[in-house]
Amino acid sequence: MFRRMFLYVSAVSIAVARLAGQTGCFVSPEVTDSYTALLDHFDGSTTGQVFGSVSYGSSVSGLHQALQFSSGSWVEYNLNGWFSWSSNYSPTNYGSIELWVKPASPRVAGSFLVINWYSSATPPSAGYITELGLDSSGRLTFGGWTSITNNPFDTPFSQPHTRLPLNAFTHISYTWSPVGTAVYVNGDLEATSSLSYYPALNPTVYLYLNAWGNNVLAAVDELRVSTIARAEMMSCFC
Repeated sequence: MFRRMFLYVSAVSIAVARLAGQTGCFVSPEVTDSYTALLDHFDGSTTGQVFGSVSYGSSVSGLHQALQFSSGSWVEYNLNGWFSWSSNYSPTNYGSIELWVKPASPRVAGSFLVINWYSSATPPSAGYITELGLDSSGRLTFGGWTSITNNPFDTPFSQPHTRLPLNAFTHISYTWSPVGTAVYVNGDLEATSSLSYYPALNPTVYLYLNAWGNNVLAAVDELRVSTIARAEMMSCFC
């Protein structure tokens, strides 16, 4: 029940992806609507709780500021669950996580976003229900936990190929629905599965960026968590 299972995302080369600010993309801030569970623009402040020291600096063209991590810093949010998990796999809910990330240089392997059952100043021993991360080569990974029986995280995607570039922002979208799971990078479909890798939500869970100061990210912008699958609503249009 508490095992952390990491899955890899198959992809095409990031070199051919549409990178905002390099191909004339127009990027606009995300907006709050009735399906928004969490939105943080990082325009000089954050709605989360900061641990350590952060600053605010340049972001993708069209946005305002991004949050920049110093060594050992992270951000924690309270997140209200919009469905309740069941002991058996039940793919009836929807959701998505979107954000712009700039990997740290030199690269650090680990989870840049974690949703956990517990609020803690140190990594808990259990409760990891969603993890988005990078491996030592900068390739996208994710993991989590959905249910006691028929847990979809026991079935991995194929091995990855994409390496997120250093010193540049990349848009990540992770979305699930009853028909399956999809991962997008800069608006391009990276991987899909007919399984729904949804998080086992409680009434309140906790979302961490640069989890517990693991230094995976240099910067982050436009974090949005939604109660619907928003993959087609990525904020960069070329």
